[in-house]
Amino acid sequence: MRLSLIAVLYLLVFSGCRTLPPCWCRVSEISAVTDGRGNDTEVVWSPDGKSIAFQTDRYDKLRVCVLNLDDGKREIADAGTGDACYPAWTPDGGLIYAVDQRYGTAVEDAPSGDKACSGCGLRLLENGVERVLTQGYWRDYTPVVSSDGKTVYYTSTRNHQLPPGVRDNPLNSSMNGASIWRLNLVPDNSERTPECVYEVFARSFGSVQPSLSPDGRTMVWAQIQGFRQNWRLCAAQLASPYNFIHLTPPEMSAYAPRISPDGRFIAFTGFMPGDPSWGVYVQHALSGGIARLDTGPGNSKSPCWSPDGRELIYENNRSGFYKIYRARIDLREPAAFMPAAGCVEAGLTGSTIAARLQNVGALPVLKAAKGEVTQGRKMSEGGWSFRQPGDMVLGKEPFFVKVRVVIDELPEKGTQVIAMGVYREHPLGWQLYLRENGHLTFGSRDARGDFVGVQADAPADTGRALSVLAFRDAEGLLKMAVDGRLQHACGIGPADIGLHHCENILLEQDAAGKRVLKGRVVEFECGQGYPASLPRITRKRLFAGEMQ
Repeated sequence: MRLSLIAVLYLLVFSGCRTLPPCWCRVSEISAVTDGRGNDTEVVWSPDGKSIAFQTDRYDKLRVCVLNLDDGKREIADAGTGDACYPAWTPDGGLIYAVDQRYGTAVEDAPSGDKACSGCGLRLLENGVERVLTQGYWRDYTPVVSSDGKTVYYTSTRNHQLPPGVRDNPLNSSMNGASIWRLNLVPDNSERTPECVYEVFARSFGSVQPSLSPDGRTMVWAQIQGFRQNWRLCAAQLASPYNFIHLTPPEMSAYAPRISPDGRFIAFTGFMPGDPSWGVYVQHALSGGIARLDTGPGNSKSPCWSPDGRELIYENNRSGFYKIYRARIDLREPAAFMPAAGCVEAGLTGSTIAARLQNVGALPVLKAAKGEVTQGRKMSEGGWSFRQPGDMVLGKEPFFVKVRVVIDELPEKGTQVIAMGVYREHPLGWQLYLRENGHLTFGSRDARGDFVGVQADAPADTGRALSVLAFRDAEGLLKMAVDGRLQHACGIGPADIGLHHCENILLEQDAAGKRVLKGRVVEFECGQGYPASLPRITRKRLFAGEMQ
């Protein structure tokens, strides 16, 4: 059975994607590389351009095959210890691939104590010798090797947050979603320690299929943020992966990205309305322009660039089986590209302070950017209410809440409100609060009441002033920074929240007086736009270096 991510992809209607004229990216020639029975998938091109590696189910199990493009000879590359899949080349011609050799589920295999037979781990094939890189009660798959050959990046369902003894328990191995890890290939095998690069925190979330820019600065991957969302492409600087941007719109399904050898383009699998099937798309990295390649009938998926960047190789099922095809691609020079008319990247607008807390103590007030002042009213449990605070619209614009707060005591049960906005459309418009687990949490609801939230990485410190910045960008992506450190989790909701009439801002308690903060708010401000204190990540910052 083929290991695939397709089963969880959702086909939603596409609208609003930036596009470029269809002439900028064309297929001039297509040829079949494999034929016959069985499915040949997940193809990758060797660094010297002479061979390809792929997984095939034409045998009694999944095997990794290597095919010489000159003479058509193929040979099985893996050692046959289990289902072998998702091959990746090293710069010197070695192969890394995933091996799934479970006899049952991870839980069923656990009593044997044999981790090698209880999960899907990575193997390295060099000079005909297969070596174990990773193993355990989880799945490690979709590897990719850095251009210098020193590191392999891959997807893993291993739970990084749990202590080692608990983490290795197969009952806990799937509590997280799929995250991105890396492993240093340079030391001896005994010294290799996996490191989590980008982690997600829920089973319905996943970050998979990493791809690295040639200079190693930028990482692109596919991500899904809940069962209601589509797979989307994300990109970030590898040094700060949690400060990412989306490359594809929420209405499009997109996965399996591959950055071109020159860093100018990204090939990926995608689907739009009107498409007859899944197709191979190419995006111009700097402008964001997207074009579907004319690869013929059937589903076309999992593209991979040739070493010279002039061809793509991919899988297609027009024959009834998925077979490998290659296509020559004609691409324009970067100078020919222009962003689509009217396109503005999320978060590029300046910020406007809609309200700022002043005169904390006897007479606290909220002062708006235009000078309006809203007098605070003491509430029954000691919190503050600021009625009709003015322009606090949550529509399609980015929105942020910034506080300095001293927490005296974490909640034993229930929640403690730090700040919240009450709207005519919904009384729980936005909220910054402490959960039962002591984690700072920011959430917002749209006019229908649907909730989306983001939680801090660890319980909040008590007895000192914490700086908390929570924001929602123009696409509905929620993030949080605590003391200037961007937290790992994120949330995604509708782009247009639809909350236009703010009735009240509450500090240190909710309207009913049931969720009282055991502490005090020292500073507070909120407003529209991208917060100035957080570094902005844009396409230019991520990809302009590759265009020079």
